[in-house]
Amino acid sequence: MASSVRPDHEALVWEGAVEVVHGPDGSRPWRLPYSRIGLFPTEALRGPAAMCAGVRIVFGTDSTTVAGQVPTPVDVALSPVDLVVDGEPIMSTPVGSDGWFRFSGLPAGRKTVEVWLPQYG
Repeated sequence: MASSVRPDHEALVWEGAVEVVHGPDGSRPWRLPYSRIGLFPTEALRGPAAMCAGVRIVFGTDSTTVAGQVPTPVDVALSPVDLVVDGEPIMSTPVGSDGWFRFSGLPAGRKTVEVWLPQYG
């Protein structure tokens, strides 16, 4: 049975993010303290800090399929999403034009999954 989890669910750990801003339209990881954004006045600092380089969503599951959606900026190519299971890199997949990605054929049984978000875009 398929189930979905909101990005602000307590079972998800956003590794690599200093702060995550959750809103009605989704979540955005930041690589600087967003609650203190005024300390970083230039776009040269804010732009790169808003990219997901090094940010991954970590959770335990027994699912054999993991899917998600990321915002797709206009005229910006996103790098792929990577999947790590129990510490081992498994596969990468491109983000579709609609922002969706999907990993199927994961090993059966309980495992720790890391979804590495696009490093660029």
